[in-house]
Formats: sequence, C-alpha cells, structure tokens
Amino acid sequence: MSKLRFSLADKSRLMTLVSAKLDVLEDKRNDGNSIQRKNAAWEDLAVQYNSFPDAQKVSSKQLKKCWKNMKARSKEDITEERAHLAATGGGPLTKAVPEMSQIIHSMIPEQFEPLQNDFDSDQVMFVDRSVASTSSGTVCHNNGHFINKSIISSTDPHNW
Repeated sequence: MSKLRFSLADKSRLMTLVSAKLDVLEDKRNDGNSIQRKNAAWEDLAVQYNSFPDAQKVSSKQLKKCWKNMKARSKEDITEERAHLAATGGGPLTKAVPEMSQIIHSMIPEQFEPLQNDFDSDQVMFVDRSVASTSSGTVCHNNGHFINKSIISSTDPHNW
C-alpha cells in the first residue's frame, strides 16, 4: 500500500474546508461532548472533501492527519523565520515563509505565539500575521475567512 500524498490543490481545498469549522476543530477542550463534535465535524468535512469530482477519496482520519502535518510544517516555517530574524537582528529574509504557512498562521495565530516570560532577556521578534497577504492576492483574516484582495477597495483591513 503506497503512502497517500496530498497535492497543493488538495491541501488548499482542505484548508478552505477547515476554515469553515475552525472553531470546532481547533477547540482545545477534550471532554466527551467536544470530542464528539470534533469527530462529527471531521466526518462532515470528509464527505464535503470527497464530493469534489477530482478529489482522491480519503477518510476523516487521513484529512485530520494531513491538517496536523500542515500545521506542524507552518509552525516550523514561522520558527525558522523568527530564528533568522533574531540571528540577523531583523535584517532582510533570505527565504520567504511559504504562502500556505502564512495563511495557516493567520487562521490560528494563538497556536504560534510562544509563552511570554517577563524575566527572559532574549529578544523575540514577532511578525504580525493577523492579516496575511499572499502573492496570489488572497487574504486570510483572523476569523479564517478568505477574501480576494482585488475586490477590496479599502486599504484599511479594519474596514474589510
């Protein structure tokens, strides 16, 4: 049995579907009711995902694992960026954070921020990604809704 591989289009589709159920899927509670809601949301998401004619047929467990891997990769990318900024004193980046990582960070920013320690003397550099703009013109706001920049007339993100 070969390993299942998700294409960039598959991951993008999954990210869009997850964004609609983000409040349930990323809920940190683990009581019986919350777990039941999460499992039902993943099953519903699998049905929606598999309804696309060009999608490979996958289970909710496979989609959940793919989402977990996507978040982990995004966290690695953001951590690498922070380490580079700290090493160069905030100088220019040599490698840009991938677009998908930027969007995932915008969807769940609270999972990317390190714990605050007032007694730590290390300076931590943060890049504000509460609104991520990508090369394709897609913007993902904190609430996880995707917006196409070309249809936005205002440059002030608070008016979106």
